[in-house]
Amino acid sequence: MQVSTGILIDKCVILGECFRSINQKSEFFNYLSSNPEIGLITDSIVAGVESNIHKEKMRDSKKTKALREFQGMKKFLKTERIDPSQVNRKIDLVEKFFEEVIKEEIGYSDRVIPGLYRSPRFHLEDYKKSLIPEREDKVIIAEGLHLKEKYPNLYLASYDRHFLNEPIPKRIEEQFGIICDLPFNILRKLGRY
Repeated sequence: MQVSTGILIDKCVILGECFRSINQKSEFFNYLSSNPEIGLITDSIVAGVESNIHKEKMRDSKKTKALREFQGMKKFLKTERIDPSQVNRKIDLVEKFFEEVIKEEIGYSDRVIPGLYRSPRFHLEDYKKSLIPEREDKVIIAEGLHLKEKYPNLYLASYDRHFLNEPIPKRIEEQFGIICDLPFNILRKLGRY
């Protein structure tokens, strides 16, 4: 049976789960462990998670625990192998998309955005910069574009601001058909809550 729904899991969600202080899986990961056919990671996400765990400044025992947690997760998350040349073909499209969204939706005003951050000197330019994703995050969207062929109903579970702050998720969904949201909200959209 062909599975039409997939949830691509951003590394920040996995890292959050790996470093949880309690020894109990979150509702999101409980759901994925019960439905192993829809939880998706890619080689780039795996590399990012492992790299971040090794870079963390903490006791070796905590790193070992986090790596063990991740190894346990990989048993119920499906690793999709994507040819880097496929990603490279789509990365330009993703980069142009983010440039256009920032330009169209946010504009180039210098006004202060009230209440955005505690600092009254936080300007719109700083806000725009905070929404522009790093290259590895653009790669995730490019990988998602490739996965859309296999999973027509594709979600991206993330905590990253550039995937969650409006208008970005709405525009990603309109342009690419990938629904970006917080893990718990994805469960609600799937009718689990």
